[in-house]
Amino acid sequence: MKNYPPKAGAGIQYEDMEGTISVDWRDKLEIVAFAKEKGVDTERYDPVALEVEIYEADPMQKVTLLAVDKERIGSEFESYPDHARANAGCIPTVEFKFTVSLPELLKYIKRISMVIATPLDGVTSHETYESRDVEEGMEG
Repeated sequence: MKNYPPKAGAGIQYEDMEGTISVDWRDKLEIVAFAKEKGVDTERYDPVALEVEIYEADPMQKVTLLAVDKERIGSEFESYPDHARANAGCIPTVEFKFTVSLPELLKYIKRISMVIATPLDGVTSHETYESRDVEEGMEG
């Protein structure tokens, strides 16, 4: 059993920085459109999560799409939490793996917010005492 949402399982080789990410699709059904374009039968499978691995030298990114099998637990998205409560917090998913270019993925996305930080032993919070706008060519 893996963690859901998958953010708890994000990791890369050296993990120089760690954090969280939030995504707004162009509209609520964009993940469905994306899945359908990649060949997922969205009448049967309901996409609920996406894992993306981006590598500097590779134009194609590894993507794992997690989807609920509607034939297995029902077709109503609103019923998934009830199923999870009745099954120790778990929903059954199917993994669909494929590659995609970053521009192809980004055409479905409206906004991305990512917060990452260098892991420091014992540091659990920070206090910003000053904020500066930095632009190329500015002195100071």
